Amino acid sequence: MTLPQFPEMKRLELADRDAIQRHTEQYPPYSDFNFISMYSWDTHSTILVSELNGNLVVRFADYQTGEPFYMFLGDCAVDDTARTLLSQSRREELEPALKLIPEWSALLLNPKMFSVSHEPDHMDYVEHVERLHTYSGRRFAGQRNGVNRFRRDNPHARFEILDLRSVAVREQLMALFDEWSAQRRAGADGHERAAFARCVEQCWGHLLGTGIVHLSGRLIAVTVHECVGNGFAVNHFEKALATEFRGVSAFLTQRTAHVLAELGVRHINIEQDLGIRGLRMNKRSYAPCDGLRKYRISEYAR
Repeated sequence: MTLPQFPEMKRLELADRDAIQRHTEQYPPYSDFNFISMYSWDTHSTILVSELNGNLVVRFADYQTGEPFYMFLGDCAVDDTARTLLSQSRREELEPALKLIPEWSALLLNPKMFSVSHEPDHMDYVEHVERLHTYSGRRFAGQRNGVNRFRRDNPHARFEILDLRSVAVREQLMALFDEWSAQRRAGADGHERAAFARCVEQCWGHLLGTGIVHLSGRLIAVTVHECVGNGFAVNHFEKALATEFRGVSAFLTQRTAHVLAELGVRHINIEQDLGIRGLRMNKRSYAPCDGLRKYRISEYAR
């Protein structure tokens, strides 16, 4: 399927995967443009997609406020692309700014025409698989301690590559999500559960699922990755009963890194923290080696 030419746009659907990936495979794997990420979280079918000047255009929604805005990925006629999308934003009475613009595109813009500002809360964290596989060095002392504690407390627990083709396995994943949500103080909202369900139930053929199985076959932790090529994987979801099973997350991350390394993956995009303090602390605790930076674009007043 091909995408329409802007200003015509279409709602995102499963059949758009190949068309989206023809754009994204040329660049580092920015999470906001990853097809499975977009599709999974588009639980209200609000995302619109098209092409403009050979670039991928997305009418997106703010992760926290739900307000719509435009973003694009590409390196063709970027000044004209940005100007066109900003004009469209004004026509729709949206905030006159483009958001989540990948560094690859943003730094090609004419600085005399556009204000280009970094959005630190939206930077994707990138982890090195070898570091997670070995947990060597002082910075990973906490993870090593967590692994040792989990192994000591749960000697019969086992790591598994999950068969996501199995309906029964996908039902286990949903049951784990509900158990994880129930154990959290604030719980999880329905949007996140719907996104998790869309991901594992409709995109399972493109995913690697790994998990920790406890006694009696109880799934207590799971991570869902997508290998996107060029030595990269994207971590879409990770859920673990970490309060009940201390150290299980560190153990699962290490074992999953071993599997990914065997598949030729060198780096994992663990996505952004949205400025949420707890999420930021958790992501930074794994000593990310790099970040995929994104920018906010607006036009200087004439």
